[in-house]
Amino acid sequence: MIRSLVPTTVSRSAGAEVACSSGLRTRGSTPLRFGRADNLGAVQELASIISERHNKRKSNSMPELLKPDLYAQEGTTSAPGYPSLKGARCAHCGFVFFPRQAYGCEVCGQAGDRLHPIALSGSGTLIASAEVHMHSNGATSGRTDVKALVAPFTIGMIKLDDGPTIRTILVEVNERNLKPGHRMVSHFIEVGSGPRRVLDIRFAPAS
Repeated sequence: MIRSLVPTTVSRSAGAEVACSSGLRTRGSTPLRFGRADNLGAVQELASIISERHNKRKSNSMPELLKPDLYAQEGTTSAPGYPSLKGARCAHCGFVFFPRQAYGCEVCGQAGDRLHPIALSGSGTLIASAEVHMHSNGATSGRTDVKALVAPFTIGMIKLDDGPTIRTILVEVNERNLKPGHRMVSHFIEVGSGPRRVLDIRFAPAS
C-alpha cells in the first residue's frame, strides 16, 4: 500500500487564497474532499508542480558558460584541474589552432572533416602582458545578465602547451611582477549579474 504525504483535503473557493502543507498555494476556504480517483488526480497534479519547481531551481543553480563554443569545464589528461579550450587539428599537416572553425587550415588549406576537434589544455606560458586603463566601460557580451568589463584590467598573450597562442584577460596578477615566461593556467570566474550563475574563462599565474 502506498502512503501519500499529500493531504487529501484541499481548501478551495472563488474568494480567498491559502497555503497548504506542501508549500503550494490553493484558493479558497471551503474544504473539498476527494474520492480515491479524484485524490489520485490531485496528487499527480501536485507532484507535477513540485517537480517543475525543483527542475527550475536545479537549472538556476547549474552554472552556464558564457561562451560554450570556446571552452569547456572539463580539463584534459595533461591539465585535468583546469578548464580546456576547444581547438582543432588539421589531419593533413597536423597544425593545431584555436578557436575551432571549419573554414580551412591556415597552413595547408584543408577544410571540412579534415579539421578534427580537440580539447586544448588550459595551461601555457606568458609571452607578453599589458594593463588596460581606458576601455569602453559598460560594454558586455550583449547580454543584460552579464557584468560589464571595467578598466583597469590586464590582458596577456599566452602560448598554450598544446600549440596555439591566445589573448585573454588575466586575473590574480601584479603587473609589475608579471614577466614573460611565467606559467599560466585557466580558471572560471563568475560574470553573471542576475540569479543565474554565468562563468567566463580567465588565466592566472600557476601556483
